[in-house]
Amino acid sequence: MFIVLSLTQLLQDSSHLVRCKCLELIGALGSPDHAMAAGLSQSEHGTSTLLSVLGDFSRDPDGRVRTQAFQSMVCAA
Repeated sequence: MFIVLSLTQLLQDSSHLVRCKCLELIGALGSPDHAMAAGLSQSEHGTSTLLSVLGDFSRDPDGRVRTQAFQSMVCAA
């Protein structure tokens, strides 16, 4: 799951196109309960699941990124 971890680092990019493509790939490649080192959001155990990362981006200021986050949640589930 090194690819998914690399993609989560790219989610901090300022371009909506980069964030959207990363969210799309995360939804396609990852399993929803895959725990990973928390860099974007943390649960009480210091890890986050892909769905929680995607959920964080459902509150993005850019509507295109929010839409992609929701679509990726559907694909990952």
